[in-house]
This record gives sequence, C-alpha cells and structure tokens, in this order.
Amino acid sequence: LLTREFGGAHGSALVPLVEFFNHTPTPGAEQGWEDSMDAMVIRALRPHAVGEEVGICYANLSNPLLFRTYGFTLPPEQEPSWTCTLLVGDVVQVANEKLANSLRTLPNVHLDTASVTDTLAEALEACRNAEYDGADFLHDVCTRKAKVYEDDAALRVALAALTRAVKRTQADGRVVQPWAWWAELVSEPAAASLEETNYVDYSKDEAIRVKMSEYLCFL
Repeated sequence: LLTREFGGAHGSALVPLVEFFNHTPTPGAEQGWEDSMDAMVIRALRPHAVGEEVGICYANLSNPLLFRTYGFTLPPEQEPSWTCTLLVGDVVQVANEKLANSLRTLPNVHLDTASVTDTLAEALEACRNAEYDGADFLHDVCTRKAKVYEDDAALRVALAALTRAVKRTQADGRVVQPWAWWAELVSEPAAASLEETNYVDYSKDEAIRVKMSEYLCFL
C-alpha cells in the first residue's frame, strides 16, 4: 500500500493511473492535490517528445531507501545522497555505559550524506550529555561498520573499482566524482571483454547498489 498511496486533502488515497508513473530523479512532471478540482493533478514541467515516457519523482531518496520502500534502485550516478540506517546494537558497541543507556532509547541512527538527520542529532546530543566526544563516537561507529562491508566478498569488485576511482582523482584533480566506482568497473581485469559470457555489470546489481551506498556513507 505504501508504494501506491498519495497524500491529498482527505488523507492518503489510491489514485488510479497516477500510480503507473515511474520514478525519476529528473522528473518531467509533478503530482499534487488541486483543491479547486478536489483531485490529484499531474502537470508537465517541460515539453515532451511524442512517445517519451513521462516520469515523476516519488521522493529524493537514496538507493537503500528506494529499495526498502519501493523495491527498486537507481543507477548509482543518479543517487541524490548515500544513506545507512544503523541499529542500536551497532552504535552502543563503541559507547561507554552512560552513553549506551541513552542510545538504547533511540529507534535507530540514520546517516545521510546530504543532511544531519533527527536520529543522528539525538545521538550526538546523547554524546554531549554523557560527556563523550561526538566526533570520536561517529568516527568509531563508521570505522567499525565500514569494516563489515570491506570484508564482504560480494563487494570485492565494486570496492576495487572505488579504490581505482579515488586514485584517479588523486592523480588528476580535474575528476569531478572521486567516488564514481561505477565508472571504473569496465577497467576491472576480469571484465576486460564485455562479450565474455560470465561478465557481470555490478553497477546494475541492486544489492551492490544498496550496499555501496551504505558503505560510502561511512567514508
């Protein structure tokens, strides 16, 4: 139901036809409730060519949140930010007893590279109240969680591509996206020929997209 409902003047509602519009981070139309018509209205934001798909933006979400909410991901170069939701058990491991007791009252700690989330702000406030350095807390949590991803065999190819992307940026300051692991995948030795029958485009693997978004959030 969550993936089909829209907000309106009378609360959440199912809107036939509108629910068939696909999501895009660069929408050609926008949806909204029109009080004068008492209806959900779709308005074009730009001219469209004949036969061109008209897309809307469901929300400005990362791949982990898109996958969890709607069951799909975007190409990594289209992600608006990287995110990861940490369970309380992940964060109390680096805390002293006083801080751990405060952190256990939180539902989770959500990290987003685009903003300081409410739960992160609450965690940092708990650090202040427990006289625990917030920067050290965040560093220790991210370092500990990043190691889990670095040890994940499924991410070996993508992490190697990330390493190459960072090195390329260090050698050439003109590179705009130092974390563009997806752009480096074609140079992976195992994928020297795209015609190999066992070639896998890891940038299109939804599990890899989700995990890499979460991993990049820790760096």
